Amino acid sequence: MRKLYIVSLPIGNILDITIHAIEVLKQVDYILCEDTREFIKIASQYNISTRCVSYHIFNEHEIKKHINHLKKGSIALTCDRGTPTINDPGFELIRQARLLDNNIIEVIPGPSAITAACIFNHFNYRYCFIGFTNTLEEYKYISLPCIYFISRYKIKTFLQECLSVFGNREVVLCRELTKIHQEVVCFDLNNIPDREFLGEITLIISGYVSESQNIDTHIEAIKKHTQISNKDLSFIISHFCNISKNIVYKKIKHN
Repeated sequence: MRKLYIVSLPIGNILDITIHAIEVLKQVDYILCEDTREFIKIASQYNISTRCVSYHIFNEHEIKKHINHLKKGSIALTCDRGTPTINDPGFELIRQARLLDNNIIEVIPGPSAITAACIFNHFNYRYCFIGFTNTLEEYKYISLPCIYFISRYKIKTFLQECLSVFGNREVVLCRELTKIHQEVVCFDLNNIPDREFLGEITLIISGYVSESQNIDTHIEAIKKHTQISNKDLSFIISHFCNISKNIVYKKIKHN
C-alpha cells in the first residue's frame, strides 16, 4: 500500500503511545527516525522489528529515495518525541509526498508537549505556538499567550531576554511533562527563580496588553451596572480583552 504515516511518539512516558501507532510501526516497510538510538527504546518496549532509517536535519535532503519508495510502498515518519514536523524534520517530505497524492498521507495522532502544557495555561484558552526561536522581537505584540520550546542550557538567558524585550509578563514553565519528575512553575519575568531547570522545557508566556485595552475602564463600567464578585469580574474582562485573569484580578483589588 502506498502510504506515508505520520506517527506520534511519547513525549516522555514511554507508555503514552496508541495501539494504532504500534500496529502501523510494525506493518510499514521501514521507519524514518530522527535518532535511531532513541527509537530503539520504543521498539524494544513494543517488540517492533521494522527496519529503522535515520532521518534528521543533516540528511533531510535525501528525500528523493523516500518519495520513490512511496510510489510503491509504505513509510512511517517519526521524531524523537511527540509529533513529526512540529519543530522537527519532515515538512519537505510531506510536501513532496502530497505532490504524488494528497491521500497518501495518514496521521496517527498522539502526545504533544503543546497540548499538555496548555492544560496549565491560565492566561487564555487560545494560544500562539512559536516553538524554538532565535528572536523575540517579532512576537512582542502578539496578544495571545505564546508557547516556546527551549533548551535547559539556554533557559536562564532566554527568560532574561524575554524580560528585556517583552517587559514584565506572566510565565508558566513546564518541564519533564508526563515523566516522573514533571514540574510546573508559575512566576513573572520580574521574579525569575534563581535555580536550575533540568530536562525538556515548554514555556508559556502571557501576551501583549496594549494601552487601548484599558482594564480600569472595563472594571468601572461593569461594577457600575451590576453586582459581581471579583473572581467573576476578572474572568469576564480576561476573556473579553485576552488578558491574564491574574493581571485583571490584581487590578481589581487595587481599585
